[in-house]
Amino acid sequence: MSGTAQASHSSTQNDYRRDIDGLRAFAILSVLLYHAEPTWVPGGFVGVDVFFVISGYLISRIILGRLNAGTFTFTDFYARRIRRIFPALTVVLSATFGIGWYCLFPDEYSMLGKHIAGGAGFLSNLILWKEAGYFDPAAEFKPLLHLWSLGIEEQFYLVWPLLLVFTSKVRRGPLLIMGLIAAASFLLNLAWIADHGVRVFYLPITRFWELAAGGMLAHVHLSLEADRNRAVRPASPLQAAKSALGFALLLISAFAFSRQDLYPGWRAALPVLGTVLLIDAGADTPLNRRVLGNRAMVFVGVISYPLYLWHWPLLSFEHIIARDEVTHAAIWGAVAAAFILAWATYRFIERPIRHSPPNRRTPLLLAGTLASLGLVGLLDFRLLLPPRSNSFDVRNIVQASTAIAFPGPRLHQVPGERSDNAREQGSGPHAVLFMGDSQIEQYYPRMDWVLSQQRERPAHILYSSQGGCPPVPGVHEDHLPKCEGLIEQGMRIAARADVDTIVIAADWAGYFLNLRPPDNLDYYYRDATLRGSLGDLESPASNLALARFQDMIGAMTGAGKQVYLVLPSPTGREFGPRKIVQRSFSDMSFKLRLPVISATNIESRVAPIVQALKRIAARTNATLIDPIEHLCNHDICPVLAADGEPMYKDASHLSPLFVRRNVRYLDQVLKSTSVAPMTETTPHVHATLLQ
Repeated sequence: MSGTAQASHSSTQNDYRRDIDGLRAFAILSVLLYHAEPTWVPGGFVGVDVFFVISGYLISRIILGRLNAGTFTFTDFYARRIRRIFPALTVVLSATFGIGWYCLFPDEYSMLGKHIAGGAGFLSNLILWKEAGYFDPAAEFKPLLHLWSLGIEEQFYLVWPLLLVFTSKVRRGPLLIMGLIAAASFLLNLAWIADHGVRVFYLPITRFWELAAGGMLAHVHLSLEADRNRAVRPASPLQAAKSALGFALLLISAFAFSRQDLYPGWRAALPVLGTVLLIDAGADTPLNRRVLGNRAMVFVGVISYPLYLWHWPLLSFEHIIARDEVTHAAIWGAVAAAFILAWATYRFIERPIRHSPPNRRTPLLLAGTLASLGLVGLLDFRLLLPPRSNSFDVRNIVQASTAIAFPGPRLHQVPGERSDNAREQGSGPHAVLFMGDSQIEQYYPRMDWVLSQQRERPAHILYSSQGGCPPVPGVHEDHLPKCEGLIEQGMRIAARADVDTIVIAADWAGYFLNLRPPDNLDYYYRDATLRGSLGDLESPASNLALARFQDMIGAMTGAGKQVYLVLPSPTGREFGPRKIVQRSFSDMSFKLRLPVISATNIESRVAPIVQALKRIAARTNATLIDPIEHLCNHDICPVLAADGEPMYKDASHLSPLFVRRNVRYLDQVLKSTSVAPMTETTPHVHATLLQ
């Protein structure tokens, strides 16, 4: 990545260490394999932490070495950074823009434009932090997601030279400041990781400790070299042990960690310490010399920066175009292409610019080119440079997949509840409480419309809900702190005297049958004796969770409340509206191809959890509502309504527009007898669109 790439060449040739290039190779191969085949190296993302330490070490050596020699200038430092970082980045951003213009939907292209601008301005980490949310597109659909780490490094480069310059007059000044920054950053990382994991992952202040660790090691090495006037240390059994321990820590991190873990947190200390030990061990230990310093590893390390830049856009575009049908051949074809492009970028762009005579014109030209590319990204973001897909009729598809209707503007926070996931709308003596996750929130457009049509007996609706949070007591997910207290809040509101009806819906099949898109969420049942994942419906964890859920429903009906339990709606990747449009690199004509989805297959897919919920309803006198009965017909579950509008937002949520116009099976819960009729189009398959 950025400064890590080739930085070891930038002081003197005597400083160059082949094993550090090999360490870069370990880092990029870990990341690449994690992105290509996550099950092979489940913790391969730690390669980024390795890059951070290497970058902190090498950049600090450069700055401190030149400060000691009296030759450091900010102009020279940043000119060198521009010559190292900007050429490959400009090429990759330009190529990504071109591919995106050719094959992306307008909304995808707009997001890509924002990320191009963010990448050119080294703000990707901050943009991604702000974007993170329940309906945020999956990582594989963001071709420039990987530039978050580049943003952190460049933000580090803005403050690090200033700190070292201002503290260099005191013998131990830089080391003290580095240590304080590392300690504060690491402690903040630990303090926030449980409740603010996304913030910790993307913000520089919770990542600087990793780069500072490399900086402290560089200061120690330079001090030893100055004191002894020789290399840091000769190879010795102690140095060999450091090397072996460091490499073991990297292997443990790469193979023992997974995306389900809270990260970085304390776990990041393992790859950081492992990298520090390997660098400190020196180039002459057997492992560093023979494994990290061998010719193949050094070659991969030399091209690691362009390889990092190229590999993820290629893999991401494969996922975007194939939409859940990416073959192993396509994945490894993208990996092979990334190696070829990385070598070509290094050979014909990076190296010639690096070895060209120093002058002021080259950095200015590179900076101007990247800034212009950032401006193009902003124009793309505003769709002022529309993509090719604009000439095809994909507007309805894009609208359905991007629409967000909850919370609506007429929903307000419930008085007396501190949480922003307790909302209400309307007035009247009878209140209806909607509990659950995004599955209950998806029905809000219809409830809002029904309330707007009432002429008598106005209803009052309340929501106690949060996307990704199951309304099941005892169930937890470590990455979703907003779920904490949601059940208790719902029970408090349910106990109110004016609440006589409660409607509960959730992604039952996702939680208990693992029928949800791959993510880093792990839902488990927690008590004093058991922590078990919910994925297996017959597991002790699932049985206990459902028993607690039954007790909750029983308490509600026992208190005289009318409880409606909404069964799963049709679920599966084939329902996503973007699956209706065929895209391929060989035929990018955006053709409509409607799937024929068997209602029987959908029912059998969710049958185990449906039977469990039916048993709970029978034991608690709850009323069941089955969306599949209303959304499927003639043994077919269509994806388009009769008016041609997509019925679904994604693989498991209905389109807000379709809900507002057509989903009437929840109207009964508002106990309204004066709702103006609304034309309903019965869902059916458009035979004319089948090709």
